[in-house]
Amino acid sequence: MTTPTYDSTTVTDFGSDATTHNAVMPATVAAGDLLLAIAAFDATCTITTPTGWTLLVASIAGTDCQTAVYGKVAIGDEDGTSVDFVTSTSQRGSVHVIRITAWVGVLTNLTAQIHNVNATTAW
Repeated sequence: MTTPTYDSTTVTDFGSDATTHNAVMPATVAAGDLLLAIAAFDATCTITTPTGWTLLVASIAGTDCQTAVYGKVAIGDEDGTSVDFVTSTSQRGSVHVIRITAWVGVLTNLTAQIHNVNATTAW
């Protein structure tokens, strides 16, 4: 059995206030890869979950920051494309897309695992 492996991180920065944030996907994506997108913006806003993605975790730090993590099991045609993380108000920010190869599982299990870690971890 192949072990899921971190492959790459693709970073797209948005230095100007805007409501559209087209994040670039990794140059190579295979069907079954797990893509995790970590979106962070400089003020409280609503981030629209892109089509085909699942919101895994969202966090608001007062009025200073909006962060969310999204997941998607790739279908294999995402190579080098972009995904728009639309915000309800104009924001600066960044989206980091992590590619994990040899992923086994489904996003609902990942969601449960993330919530379980948060519930049992003492910071």
